[in-house]
Amino acid sequence: MVGEDIRRCVKECARKPWCQYLGYRRHFPLCNLYIEPYDEALKFSRTDCVIVLKSAMQSEMITECNNVCPVSVTSLLTCNVTSLGISCIKEECPPPEHVPYAKEVLGNMNTNGSKKLVSCLPGYKIEGEKIIICNDGHWTPLPACIIEEQWVSNVRNFSSQAVSAKDPESIAWNAVQVMGPPDVYPKHEQNPLAWSVSPANVKSTEEFLELEFAIPVKVGHVDIYETYKAGSVTSIQGLRLSDDVWVTLWSTDTPEEINTSRIFSPPLKVTSFFTNIIRINMDATLSSDYIEVDAVKLITA
Repeated sequence: MVGEDIRRCVKECARKPWCQYLGYRRHFPLCNLYIEPYDEALKFSRTDCVIVLKSAMQSEMITECNNVCPVSVTSLLTCNVTSLGISCIKEECPPPEHVPYAKEVLGNMNTNGSKKLVSCLPGYKIEGEKIIICNDGHWTPLPACIIEEQWVSNVRNFSSQAVSAKDPESIAWNAVQVMGPPDVYPKHEQNPLAWSVSPANVKSTEEFLELEFAIPVKVGHVDIYETYKAGSVTSIQGLRLSDDVWVTLWSTDTPEEINTSRIFSPPLKVTSFFTNIIRINMDATLSSDYIEVDAVKLITA
């Protein structure tokens, strides 16, 4: 307790059943409440610190409070004295549990009625009430920080991929090029930093990329960065992790050839399941050339 006078310090010690004695430093002023005698504090001279034992503060009110609120080292109970009598309340809450991916929890008070504001790291959004309140020794439910958008972290499977004629061992035009943020967009060109259908499959109607993201989420949007001969996407599917069933989130019977780059983000079917596996199905036959995808972004609902 910083900035409190000795009277307030004595009063707080009397109200808290776990407080056995207090030390008050005149020079700061700083007041500490102790569960058991602290030898180091007893070494201070009278000019530095006032040591008050709880046994020296006995009164009818304190005795009755002790009867109502039994002494416990781990207790956060407080004796509440009102005109209606004496009651035992949990005035203080323990520190709230850690919220994964939280940027910070603002608020340094844990007393009854205190509020704390939870904020999330960039790229994450809050789910639930961002303000928590201490209520009779318990915090209201903590929110969660869920990732808002994420790029492909792994390519699980693919139908085909182009290979560099000059260097067959390179990853140019390979499926792994869709991992991470875009490298080519907004350019519209054949570029080895994007995935391309293989020359043998340019007339295939069943091209696909099966993509994995780091964290399962409820799917809100899927942004597909098409950087050469866009328009070939025929459907977008999400893998329901609970039973390994592919669920179609969007589909069309009329793919087209678009001679420009674009971020394709069609309206998706609203679903309640979580997934981190997305499959993009494409028809390469409509294009007069290769089709290329630079990156894919998954956005939380």
